[in-house]
Amino acid sequence: MQTFNITEDNWEAIKGNMVAILQAGCAFGALVSNIPAGKQYLLGRKKTIMISAWIFMIGSIIQAACNTYSPLLVGRFITGCRFIYDEDDGKSIWHWSRRHGSPIQLTNQPKKNHSNICIPQVHSRNISSRLSRKNGFYISDFVSPWSMPKLLVSFQQSGEQKYRAISYGFIRAFSTSDWQWRWPLIIQLMPAFIVITCGLNVMPESIRWLIKNSRYKRSLQILSKLRDLPLNHPDIIEEFDQIQYSVQLERMQTFTKAQQILFDPKVRRQLIIGCLLQFFQQVASTNAVNYYAPSLFKTIGIFGGPLEAMATGLYGNIKLLFVYAAYFIVDSRMGRRKALLISSVITAVAFNTLGILLSQSEDITDDAIGIRQIMAILMLYLFAIGFEIGWGPVVWIICSEIYPDNIRAVCVSLTTTINFVTLAIMSKMTPLMLEQIGWKTEIVFGGIAIGIGIFVFCFLPETRGLSLEHMTEVTWGHVFL
Repeated sequence: MQTFNITEDNWEAIKGNMVAILQAGCAFGALVSNIPAGKQYLLGRKKTIMISAWIFMIGSIIQAACNTYSPLLVGRFITGCRFIYDEDDGKSIWHWSRRHGSPIQLTNQPKKNHSNICIPQVHSRNISSRLSRKNGFYISDFVSPWSMPKLLVSFQQSGEQKYRAISYGFIRAFSTSDWQWRWPLIIQLMPAFIVITCGLNVMPESIRWLIKNSRYKRSLQILSKLRDLPLNHPDIIEEFDQIQYSVQLERMQTFTKAQQILFDPKVRRQLIIGCLLQFFQQVASTNAVNYYAPSLFKTIGIFGGPLEAMATGLYGNIKLLFVYAAYFIVDSRMGRRKALLISSVITAVAFNTLGILLSQSEDITDDAIGIRQIMAILMLYLFAIGFEIGWGPVVWIICSEIYPDNIRAVCVSLTTTINFVTLAIMSKMTPLMLEQIGWKTEIVFGGIAIGIGIFVFCFLPETRGLSLEHMTEVTWGHVFL
C-alpha cells in the first residue's frame, strides 16, 4: 500500500482489481490458445510450454520491478496470459501453472481404454503469495489416468502450503519494506527459468503432433520410451496404430470443430454442462475465500498478528487434508454426482450458518473472541472440507472426460475460459460485497450453494467408470436433459 500510495478508503476496490486482472489474463490466454492454423497446428507441446514460460517470466519481472500501480496491473495481466493449452495433442493437455510456476503434464500420453483427464485447478491467496507453488512433475505410466486428477490436486494443495509459509516468512522479515512482496515475485521466476534452460531438454514432444506432421519414426520412439517397451512390442504397435487411425479420422472429417460444437446437439449440451459446472465452481466462492481469508477472519473478529496467520494456515491445511480424502472418494461408490451433491449441502450449511453467526456478532472487538467467533471460524473450515471433497477437484474431472476425443481440447479450453471469467468477476465483487453488505455476503454464497446443488441433482448424470464412447449417450439420455 505504501509503495503505490494506496489509502484505506480505496484499498478494497484496488485489491479486487489486482486479483481480477490476473484472471482476465488467464481467460484471454485460455480462449486464444486453441486457434488452429489450417488442418495442422502451429505448436507442439515443447514450443507451447516455452512460450508460456517466457510470458510468465516477463509478467513476473514487470510486477517485481514496478513502482506504480498501472505497471503492476499490466504485469499481472501478462502473467495471466501464460495459460496455454497444447491443442496439437488431443490426448495430452499441458498447463503452464495458471498462477504460479512450473509445468505439469496433466494427462499422460495416450493409453488405450482410458479416458483423458486434465486438471488445471490451482488456488492462491494474495499478491505477496505469487511464488511457485509446485515442483514440476512428469507423470507417465506409474499413475493410472483415473487416479491422476486427485493426485495432482493433492500436489497442488501441498505446494500451496509451502508458498504460504515462505510468503509469511517474507512478510515477517520485511514487515516495513516493499521487499515483502517483491521477493516472492522474484523467487517465482526460478521454476520458469529451470523449465526454459533444463526442463524442455527432457520433455518429449506430443505423439499426436508428431504424427500430424508425418514424423512417424520419432513418435514411435517416444511411445516406446514412455511405455518402457521395445519398438516391436505388440502393445506398442497396436497403440501406435490406434493413434494413427484417430489422426486419420480427424483429417477425413468434412466439418470443422466449430461446426460440431455449434450444430451437434449432443456435443452442444455437453459443452453447456461443462460451462455451467465451471461457472458454479467459482460462484461457490472458494477462491473468494482463499483470496480474502484475512478479510473474512477480520470480519469474524481476528485482527491480524500471529492468530490470524495461524487461522489462515490451518484453513489451508484442512483444504490439503480433504483433497487427499477426495483422492479416494471420487472413484468410490460415491462417484462424481454424489460428491458434488454432498459438497453443495456442506458448503450451503457452512455459509448460511456463518452468515447467521456474523449477524449476531456486531459488537466484536479485537480482544473479545467468544463462542460465536469460534463457531464462525469452524464454519469456514467446514466450507473448506465440503468444497475440497466435491466442487474443488470433481468439476475438472468431469469437464475433461465428457467430450468427444477430437474436440476435447477445444471444449476444455472454452470451459476453462468460463472459469477464469467468473473468477475475475467474483474476485472483483467479493471485497466490495464484504465492505458493503458484510455478513449478508455469506448468506448470498449459501443460497448459491443450494442452487448449484439443485442443478447437479436435476441435470448431471453419473460418469464414474464410463468409457469415452458412453459419455455422450449418458449425458444425452439423462432424464432431465
